[in-house]
Amino acid sequence: MNANYTSTCGCCPGMDVDEVRHSLDRRIEDVAEVLSLEREFDYSRER
Repeated sequence: MNANYTSTCGCCPGMDVDEVRHSLDRRIEDVAEVLSLEREFDYSRER
């Protein structure tokens, strides 16, 4: 991997790749949680 990879990321300069991946994983988990909550809410509203 080339040395300037982190600076080309743009959104988060100075963060290393593992940190970026970790924060993305956390964000994806948050979104998945919200979506499952919304699905439960829709389901309970339809009954």
